[in-house]
Amino acid sequence: MKINCQTISPAVAPLRRLRRPGRPAGSNDGFSLIELIIVVAIIAVIAAIVIPMIGDSTGAAEIAKNKRNAQTLASVFTSADAAGVSFADSGGDLDQTILNTITGGTVTEGIFAGEFFGLPGLEQKEIDGAKDYLEVSGTALVYNAEGL
Repeated sequence: MKINCQTISPAVAPLRRLRRPGRPAGSNDGFSLIELIIVVAIIAVIAAIVIPMIGDSTGAAEIAKNKRNAQTLASVFTSADAAGVSFADSGGDLDQTILNTITGGTVTEGIFAGEFFGLPGLEQKEIDGAKDYLEVSGTALVYNAEGL
């Protein structure tokens, strides 16, 4: 015996499964292979656009960090020199001047007596990155935003 939902209760009738347009009655209501392939292709295109953008922003952040470290090294060098502590290498060697600036020193006389000037804690990778934006000019450590 077949029971008609509308004869039992009119409220039950809307609970029947609705058929998707363009599908024959009785077919399974899943996604077709074509629909799945299109969705995967769209996701692949979006990923191909977004992933290089993320890589570029990481490179830009690394450059900005290297420039900031170079500016800080040049600033500490200049401040210490003004306070009476010289980190300049007598031979004008950039690596030694940077190492002297990182190691730092304490002012022995004047208004800044007892103050430490230096930049301890920089890792070798950070030093190497900052070196690209620093040069020794006479007895000064100079920041060059364009790089060397």
